[in-house]
Amino acid sequence: MRAEIDKRAMTALSAGHFATDFANGALPALLPFMVDRFALSYTLAATVMLASTASSSLIQPLFGAWSDRRGALWLLPTGVAVAGIGIASAAAAPAYWLVLVLVVASGLGSAAYHPEGSKFAAYTSGEKRATGMSAFSIGGNFGYALGPIIATPLVLALGLGGGVLLALPCLAIAGVLLALTPFLRTFEPR
Repeated sequence: MRAEIDKRAMTALSAGHFATDFANGALPALLPFMVDRFALSYTLAATVMLASTASSSLIQPLFGAWSDRRGALWLLPTGVAVAGIGIASAAAAPAYWLVLVLVVASGLGSAAYHPEGSKFAAYTSGEKRATGMSAFSIGGNFGYALGPIIATPLVLALGLGGGVLLALPCLAIAGVLLALTPFLRTFEPR
């Protein structure tokens, strides 16, 4: 086991956590615009949030079990990309039912990323697991905070269709994670 945290690996993993939670954090900012666009009741608006929360959290243990049994490093870039594309597409969706489907897809991307990201955060932390997990968590917290800060002015300036730009940071980070997959694989225990 390494004594120190690998900073390059932890930065990439924390950035992935940032991206998935950025997508999750953008939804509450998009919701008032969706309420206006589709004339949603409180119940239908709450259903969007329920779809996001349920798909991003209740499914996570299944991805965790899969990761533990088979290993699933590919979930890192894939989860980030799906989370970003899902929320960006939901912003521009022309129908409420499609918003629900895309929000669920975004949540599934987030659910896929978190167990594998946490596992690799532990692997890359060496003997400093508490410090490593803290660094990993900061990425997610920062993403969740920045999601609405970016989404709101973006949609105010460009309308809900401009929400497709929310995918860009997620796709960029997914690309970095994909490129670093061989490097991250070196941290897996034998």
